[in-house]
Amino acid sequence: MRNRWSSAEIPDLTGKHIIVTGGNRGLGYASVVEFAKKGAHVVLTSRSNEKGEAAIAAIQKSVPNASLATMELDCSSFQSVRAFAAEYKAKYGTKLDVLVNNAGMMKTGGQHPRIETKDGHEITWQTNVWSACLLSQLLLPTLANGATHEAPARIVFISSLLATRPSVKINVDDLENDTNVDHDFGFYPNTKCADRMIPNALTKRFEATSSLNGRVLAICAHPGFSSTEMTNGVGRVVNTLLGMPASQGCLSQVRVATDPNIPSGAFYGPNTLTKISLQHVLGLFGMMGHNAEPEFYGSPMPSALVSPFASDEELCEQLLKKAEEIIGAKFELA
Repeated sequence: MRNRWSSAEIPDLTGKHIIVTGGNRGLGYASVVEFAKKGAHVVLTSRSNEKGEAAIAAIQKSVPNASLATMELDCSSFQSVRAFAAEYKAKYGTKLDVLVNNAGMMKTGGQHPRIETKDGHEITWQTNVWSACLLSQLLLPTLANGATHEAPARIVFISSLLATRPSVKINVDDLENDTNVDHDFGFYPNTKCADRMIPNALTKRFEATSSLNGRVLAICAHPGFSSTEMTNGVGRVVNTLLGMPASQGCLSQVRVATDPNIPSGAFYGPNTLTKISLQHVLGLFGMMGHNAEPEFYGSPMPSALVSPFASDEELCEQLLKKAEEIIGAKFELA
């Protein structure tokens, strides 16, 4: 039987400062709950303070001593990302241990209407990838400031099972073109593949930098098939009956954010304990792309999901350079 990591193994987080983007609902909300239970001060972001305050009130009913704050952040706007980073640094100075880039959106493109942001980017790419990169870059000095080799800071990106679909295309010179979308899921699978690739490239960058090597980790996780508002598109009945609850689905990102034994560049996801399950049936029909064993359910473990794009170091670096070009800044310390 595989080792079953659970929330009981989250270490004491007293004194830690953690940001969870999109922390007012779904997997972000569930992650905030787990961090708060262990004593961390968590800043959860949402598109409005009203939604954030409502989330805090709900969490404090089950975690009365939770140390929480909410701040506005709209990841479809670079202006909002920059304003959030400036506000966070003004309020907390150099106190930041973990950034969880959880906020995301699912369906635009393909059979769904294409939406462009005020910054001129396809909204799924900007929300899921470019804004996560910009926020990570803006907060990199803050993360690095108090980090040590014994207690490194962490940047967490969130990927997806859909990142390994056969339809995924990563053409760095033409990422947001409508010809590169999945008919059923739009740009989402491509963006989630990119969210797996960026930490790989960042890890190589950080390892080559004496001021960051071993002190700031870039890590990725995926939640398997978790039942949230985002996955309602598969059908509410299917979502409810077959998806893990968010309290379980969040554990992959919670683990990579807190487990002291996680190395930079790691990729974790849930892995089932049985060889007979829906995920293996779907695997037989090629639903999971290049992977013999999909990872819908279970406890968080090092993921075995295979992506030819994420395995290509040169392509990962090219994607990171494209992200730097788009956000107008490089991942380096002044």
